Amino acid sequence: MMEGRKKEKRMAILKAAASVFSREGYEKSRMDDIASTAGVGKGTIYQYFNGKEQLFQEMIKEGFDAFTEKLEQEIQVSGNDVKVFKKIIDFSFQFMEMNKDIAKLIIRIPVTMDYQTVEWVHIKKHQIIKLLADLVRQYGSSEVDPLVAAHGFLGMIVSLVAENVFLQKKYELDAISEKMFYIYANGILP
Repeated sequence: MMEGRKKEKRMAILKAAASVFSREGYEKSRMDDIASTAGVGKGTIYQYFNGKEQLFQEMIKEGFDAFTEKLEQEIQVSGNDVKVFKKIIDFSFQFMEMNKDIAKLIIRIPVTMDYQTVEWVHIKKHQIIKLLADLVRQYGSSEVDPLVAAHGFLGMIVSLVAENVFLQKKYELDAISEKMFYIYANGILP
């Protein structure tokens, strides 16, 4: 029972940290504000994390890991179907909509993170690119460079997510997902 409460408290701290960091930026964020948002004492945060830098790194890593793990699950349950790309778009939009604070921070990687965290995020991004490239090899034309196609696919998603989280542009996710899938599956030139 105690272990479950500790995990819940840690998750509350990470969620509060994401909110404060995305609103204030890393430099202006204060541990007092994170503690207040999480509903815990400042000292409680230090029971889980050595300081602001470790808290920030763990928050980014756990958010990215959650996305990657759920993305892999989504691909596995999609079966052997080209519509897996549509499911990836849908999943990405839904995940980022539910985790806007983490999305903002990940998209602003160079501005908000130390070199070690930036390197870690790039490694994770390349794991996602490899996953997508494997799908392109499976379903795409042999004339298409799978890595370039994977980067383009991820770039489409990130661009629209960025507009959603930074500019608060509201998209009808089902409609935009269909349009993105059509463009990706059929190309843009006649």
